[in-house]
Parts: sequence; C-alpha cells; structure tokens
Amino acid sequence: MRFLFYDRILEMEPGKHARAEKLVTLADEYFPEHYPRRPVMPGTLIMESLSQLAGWLNIVSWEFKADTVMVLVEGVRIHRQVRPGDLMTLETWMLYTHPDGSTIRGEVRSDKEIIAAVDRVVFANRKVTDEREIQRKREVFRYYSGDFPL
Repeated sequence: MRFLFYDRILEMEPGKHARAEKLVTLADEYFPEHYPRRPVMPGTLIMESLSQLAGWLNIVSWEFKADTVMVLVEGVRIHRQVRPGDLMTLETWMLYTHPDGSTIRGEVRSDKEIIAAVDRVVFANRKVTDEREIQRKREVFRYYSGDFPL
C-alpha cells in the first residue's frame, strides 16, 4: 500500500520549484475515523502531503544521489479545513541548498485560496554513490510522481 498524499506531480524544476495536486475524496482512508459526520482531512496529513513533495524536490535537486531525512519543520500555518471534493495544489520552492541538504518552503492552495503554508522544511542528506541505488531512486520517483518525465 502506498501512503502518498498527492496524486501526481505537475512540475519539477530541480533546485527551484515543484508543483503537485491532490483531489481529496471520501475514498481517502482516513475519513471514516476523522469526523465521520463531517469529514475533514487532518492537518497533519495536509502538511505530510507538502512534506512529501518537498522531499522529492530535495532528492531530485541532488540528482537522486541522496538518502534524506526531514530534520526541521518551522512556521506551519493552516488557514482552513480541507473537505472531500477539494482539489489541493501543492507547491514547494527551494530556498537554498547547503552541503548536506536543503531548505524548502511550501504552500497548499485550493483554487487561489491558501489553505496551509510552511516557512521552512529542512532536509539532511547522506550521499549515495551506488549507481544501482541511484537508478532505483529514479524509478521510484517515476512511479510516485505519476510518471513525471525528468
């Protein structure tokens, strides 16, 4: 089972920007337990969706030659609830890279309304040199991105 909280990646510009989307539906597994009479996407999962996209922007920016871990999330704001039927647009921007990782910011919108934002997501990387592992990461990205061409 995949635990992805976006449907597909629409844009990926390594070192700069990524955009993805998620159509929130009643079929999402968390709704029966999260307010069955008034389904709301948990705020933690909204931020998880943004973090997943930020993680891919980090890995792609390092040309798949990194194992990564998220080490800091700072300045999270959730402005409104997300309900079934909302189409979330997720965007992340690379603020800067550092020798062992990256710092990224992001927003979640529905139409033009900002639903949530994060000021900084910091990733720490460990370099990967095994070509088979790098190729495997590219294949995993292709699958998880909705076959986004890089």
